[in-house]
Amino acid sequence: VEMAKDWRTDRYLRRLEAMMAVADKETALSELAAALGFTAEECAYVGDDDIDAGALRWAGIGVTVPDAIDSAIDAADCMTQRRAGHGAIREVCDKILLHRSNDTHP
Repeated sequence: VEMAKDWRTDRYLRRLEAMMAVADKETALSELAAALGFTAEECAYVGDDDIDAGALRWAGIGVTVPDAIDSAIDAADCMTQRRAGHGAIREVCDKILLHRSNDTHP
């Protein structure tokens, strides 16, 4: 995963939420962010389907997977090397932690 944004602050690791069975994921993400006091730029979203495209565009960084559908790929800022269900989320988390570690240990 190539992180296009600066992920090296604790705010990015302060909270992890999962949204499933939500019809409008962009609205759900923006409402969750507002409730938690986050801006769009402070949010990450991982998705692979049509329903995820709005949230991928809204989030400060939208991440998709190689086997995503075209609308998700077009909306995302970056793509994992691993496929959905084969370590993609772990790859994203590892990258965030790596950037955080590099920032706190020069």
